[in-house]
Amino acid sequence: MYKYPFAEAVGKRYLDPNSSNRVWAMVFDIDRPQASMAWDDAMLPEPNWTCQNPENSHAHLGYALAVPVSRSINSLRKPQALMARVEHAMSTALGADPAYGHRFTKNPLHPTWRTFYGRGSGYDFEELRSYLPDHLPLIRNRGEAIGEGRNVLLFTDLRNWAYRARLRFPSLDAWLRGCFEKAQAMNSQFHAPLPLSEVKATAKSVAAWTWDHMSPEKFAAIQARRSAKASVLRQSNKMDLTARMLGASI
Repeated sequence: MYKYPFAEAVGKRYLDPNSSNRVWAMVFDIDRPQASMAWDDAMLPEPNWTCQNPENSHAHLGYALAVPVSRSINSLRKPQALMARVEHAMSTALGADPAYGHRFTKNPLHPTWRTFYGRGSGYDFEELRSYLPDHLPLIRNRGEAIGEGRNVLLFTDLRNWAYRARLRFPSLDAWLRGCFEKAQAMNSQFHAPLPLSEVKATAKSVAAWTWDHMSPEKFAAIQARRSAKASVLRQSNKMDLTARMLGASI
């Protein structure tokens, strides 16, 4: 992966339509004849562009978003999770390649490809959801995660692991290495692993937060609060049971 100025990047055969921190478009890789009409076969809305390989008719279908979704490590997780679920459902409906990395795509401006332009404005998720099943699956299996779903799942799984593992590491350096190694192991389970830079950023963010918020002292305080709440709840339940028993005996 190389970064080029815009004027130079648009001359390449392949490029990433999204920036490092924002998703502006979702792209799907269709590896079969008549791929350019896969959206119509799946009863999905028309892509903003279709970039076809003239030699085998395989194609990339691009859907621009009306509002980009931030995917930085500090961004809100709900928009990312919604995008991941919509992207996965659309990929399934299109019969798109699940191993596609959803980063580099055929450049629609390059003469190598045959490009068809469709709708001129971007889509919002509510409109896209109207073409999909009512209940979009929440993907928990790393082997099934695609596109932005990989980022969401890596962050969620690594965070859940870090909550339990934090107290096993005596130093920050050891903890940073431990989180990165665990993130790498999780990433290797995706069909199309995330770039190393994204894995490092996720591991660093999770490690920094859990190191600051899950120290032995803070963990003990959390456990004490939970124990106190549980004690109050048990006492309240006993009082309710006693009241019901007295009421039944009158």
